Amino acid sequence: MAERRALSLATRFAVVTAAWGAAALLATGVILTELFRRDAERVFDNRIEADLLNLVREASGRHGNAPEIAVEPLGPQFREPFSGFAWQVRRADEILAQSSSLGPPVAGVMEPLSPPGATPADFLAPGGIPSRGAKRTVVLRGDAAPLVFAVARPRSEIDDGVAYFSRLLLISLGVFGVLTFAASLVLGRVVLAPVSRLKDLVRRMREGAPEPGGSEDWPGELVPVVEELASLSAHMERHIERSRNQSSDLAHALKTPLSILRQSVERMPAEAALPLAAELERIESSLDWHLTRRRLAGPRRGRVGVAEVADEVVYAMSRLFHDRRLDLQCRVGADLRFLGDREDLQEVLGNVVENACKWASRTVRVDAALDGEGLELRVEDDGPGIPDPVADTVFRRGARLDETAPGHGHGLAIVQDTVHLYGGTVSVGISALGGALIRLRLPGAAAAGH
Repeated sequence: MAERRALSLATRFAVVTAAWGAAALLATGVILTELFRRDAERVFDNRIEADLLNLVREASGRHGNAPEIAVEPLGPQFREPFSGFAWQVRRADEILAQSSSLGPPVAGVMEPLSPPGATPADFLAPGGIPSRGAKRTVVLRGDAAPLVFAVARPRSEIDDGVAYFSRLLLISLGVFGVLTFAASLVLGRVVLAPVSRLKDLVRRMREGAPEPGGSEDWPGELVPVVEELASLSAHMERHIERSRNQSSDLAHALKTPLSILRQSVERMPAEAALPLAAELERIESSLDWHLTRRRLAGPRRGRVGVAEVADEVVYAMSRLFHDRRLDLQCRVGADLRFLGDREDLQEVLGNVVENACKWASRTVRVDAALDGEGLELRVEDDGPGIPDPVADTVFRRGARLDETAPGHGHGLAIVQDTVHLYGGTVSVGISALGGALIRLRLPGAAAAGH
C-alpha cells in the first residue's frame, strides 16, 4: 500500500478555516433569513390589521340592515380575480359584501373567506390560493346582529421577498466567504512563516552554519524547538568527535604491532612468509576498511574550499607517481565550497585520483562545478577505461579489475560509502580523454560574495 503523507500545516490551517468559515456563513445565512422572514411577516400582519380597520371604518359609516360599501376601500389589487387579495363581510353564514377579486355576492355560490382567527395566520383562500389573513367580529351601530369582517393577502408577497433576500444574501456571503478564505491563506503564510525559517535554520546547520544562538527572534512556541536543535547539534558533534578519536587511537595502537609482524615476516624464508604476508595484508586492509567506516559514523559539516583540497591531492599524487611523469590537471574554481568535512573530501578525491593515476597512460584531469543538485566533481583519465559489464562492481568492497595492480580494492568502496553518507551519488562513465570518468555529486555551494 502507498504510504499516506500527513497534511502540511498550511493545508490543515486552510481546511480548518474553510470548514469553520463555511459552517459560520451557513449559520449566519439561516439566522439572517429567518430574522428577515419574521420581520416581513410582522410588516405583512400590520398591513392586514390596517386593512381590517379600514374595512370596518368604511362599513361603520353606513346605516341599515346591511353595510353598503360601494367603492373598493382597500386598493386596486383587491379587484383582480384570484389575486389572493380579498375581503369579505358576512352575517352568520350570509355574505353581505366582498371584494371584486372574489366575484359578486351571489347567494348559494359564494365561498366564505375564513381566516383562522383574529390574529393574522396562514390559510387557503377561495380558489386554493395560499394566503395570510385575519377576521374580526364587530357589532355596528343600529345593527343587532354581529358582522364578521375578513381580510386576506397572498402569502407569495412574503415568500417572494424572502426568496429575493436569500439570493442576495447567498451572493453576498459567497463573496465574503471567498475573500475570507483568501485572507486566511495569506494569514496562514504569515503565521507559518517561522516554520519556514526553522526549516532554513536546519538546512544552514546541515551546511555548517553556527548553531542558533538566541531566541529573541523566534515565537515563544518555537523557542524550545530551536534550543533543542542547538543542544542536539552540539551532542552529535561531541559524539562524532569521540568516535573519530577512538578510531585514531585504535589505529595508533595497532600500528606498532603490525609493523613488528611485517618485519618478522620479511625475515622469514619466502616459502613460509608468503601465506603469512597475504594474511597480514588482509588484516591491514580489513582494519583500514572498518576504521574508515567508523570515522564515517557522522560527517562534520563545514564549508570547505574544493580548490584547496584538490590542489593538495593532485600535488600528493604527483609525488606518489613521480616516476610515471603523469600530466595531472586541476581545473577547480576558487569559489566552490564543499558542504561537509575536509577529511571526507580528501578521502574521496584522494582515492578517486589515485585510482585514475594507476590506470592513466599520460593524463589525469580533475574539475568541479555547481549544478542544480549541488557540487559535481569529475575525475578523468586516458587509460583503458572501465568496461560496462563491471562498471557497477568497482565500488564493491575488495573489488579489483587487475589482481596484479597494487592495492586491496577498498578505495572506491570507501568513496561510495562517503558519498552516500552525504546523500550524494557516484557514477562511472567514459571520459573525453578516452579512459574512465568518475562523477561525484555532493552538497556544495558558492563562496559568499560570488
